[in-house]
Amino acid sequence: MGFEHAIRASKGGRNYQEDTADVLEHAAALTAVLADGMGGHAGGALASGLACKFFLHAFKTSSGEVPARLAEALDLANAAIAHETAQNVQLSGMGCTLVGAAFGPDGVEWVSVGDSPLFLVREDEIVLLNEDHSLAPELDKLAAAGKMS
Repeated sequence: MGFEHAIRASKGGRNYQEDTADVLEHAAALTAVLADGMGGHAGGALASGLACKFFLHAFKTSSGEVPARLAEALDLANAAIAHETAQNVQLSGMGCTLVGAAFGPDGVEWVSVGDSPLFLVREDEIVLLNEDHSLAPELDKLAAAGKMS
């Protein structure tokens, strides 16, 4: 099974880029990761770079079923960011979102944290696969229920 892939980033309203994406091809599979540094916080670009690097390394070197490997990779990426912030107080609050997906003969499995979306595009249909883990959807629910304005 072969995979075609590409990575492209576009700079948003800021004059710097805090997103990192990377891909790992292995056996009959492909693992992709995207991390978006938290804007307005110190070290967003560093956090996203660390998260992608450690995520792919952990996924590649772990064994077992894909869901467990994805969860372990996410945990190790988070630990790498926590270690870096513990070493440098100026990076306090550093973080990023992360979406990691493993594509193989059985389909796609993923893990995500934060508000970066993961879409499935097939023919004329686009489907959001993951949920937004930020505070914004919760605030929207409270407003819709009339519990806040």
